[in-house]
Amino acid sequence: MISIFFKIYIALCLSSFLLGLYLSIKKFNQLEIFKKEYCIFLIKPWKLLTFIVATISFNLIGPFSGDPTWDYFTASFMSILTYLSAPWVVGITYNFIKKKVSFSVFFVALNMLMLSSSWSYDWYVVLKHGIYPVWWLLNFFASSSVYILAGCYWNIEFRQNKGTTLAFTNEEWLNSKDADYSLKKIWWVIALITLPVAILFLSYLFI
Repeated sequence: MISIFFKIYIALCLSSFLLGLYLSIKKFNQLEIFKKEYCIFLIKPWKLLTFIVATISFNLIGPFSGDPTWDYFTASFMSILTYLSAPWVVGITYNFIKKKVSFSVFFVALNMLMLSSSWSYDWYVVLKHGIYPVWWLLNFFASSSVYILAGCYWNIEFRQNKGTTLAFTNEEWLNSKDADYSLKKIWWVIALITLPVAILFLSYLFI
């Protein structure tokens, strides 16, 4: 049985989602996330590889998390949504703070964050079990933190005039002639970030 609080909360979230969807359609041609350049930006070999490894890892540790709602389906679709949208969302958030994008574009990005890290999971549990997940707030903070970190992680690149940087902090974000999108210049940064995360994942499996 879903309480009146969660019924109101779901209604508000759905209203926000629908408004975000409307703005996404209205501004479709203005949003980088729907453009070819963003797709090319995402499918760099090291990004695809780390996405696949992360998705497999989230599926493996699910049974050890103690959360019965963390199943293969939630682990997979939340990973996919994060990979597809997080690099763009953190970039738009950064540029919104810098007053380079409008609030309506930021609102679309905010809805993508919420859909990927919270709503998709919450609504799946409601549809499957008929109750709002007990750990919804904890999941929101944990998942949104992972989401933001993943967005920054997949924006790491090397530029000749700046060295290792985050792509979205530069004027030419997604398609710069000055950027080296290969792993050879940034492998040590990727390794430093990936290693502690890998150790944390392994601790779920063997401790």
